[in-house]
Amino acid sequence: MAVRITETFGFRVSDQSPAALAQRESQICPFTGLKCWKSFRSGGLTNGVCVLKPSEAPEVVVCPDRMYGESFKVLKDVAEQAFGAGISLIKPSDLSQTQGQPGRVVAFGKRAGKELGSRRPLAEHRRLMEEMSLHQLRKARELTQTKIAEELHMGQGDVSKTERRTDMYVSTLASYLQAVGADLEIRAVFPDGRAVKITRFSE
Repeated sequence: MAVRITETFGFRVSDQSPAALAQRESQICPFTGLKCWKSFRSGGLTNGVCVLKPSEAPEVVVCPDRMYGESFKVLKDVAEQAFGAGISLIKPSDLSQTQGQPGRVVAFGKRAGKELGSRRPLAEHRRLMEEMSLHQLRKARELTQTKIAEELHMGQGDVSKTERRTDMYVSTLASYLQAVGADLEIRAVFPDGRAVKITRFSE
């Protein structure tokens, strides 16, 4: 498949304006303010390629640093497709200041020194995300026991007891999950992998 370069150093290849020429001459990435790290295999010349256009497909952003352009526009578009409209992108350093605010998506990278590391295999990460205790779920939602207690009109101590229980009424579990912003679903899972959602417990 034929591919052509359509953008370098933040400017369209066809752009011969003074600003575009100066940017190419400087070899500085306009999105990071640092010297471009991409070079051609033959000759080692810095190429500054941001976007490519395959002959039979839409343009593709090929440089991760390009994601930071226009106030993270590309990353925000991707985040909105994944999580829905109304999200806000924040830096890792803004996590503590925005705690409790809904719709946050953290944009890692841009030489921030806080890249997202992982020591566990992806399958294990998925398993951990799929299996959480009530305490872990509340923490993941960045909610306190006091906040849950206010939602459920009970004491903080009662919330603590609920999180430690190994057996409880379905209605109690459903109320707790609603307080953390979730709905309870009960499914019957068969040995062949089929799962049936239980919608009623009696006629």
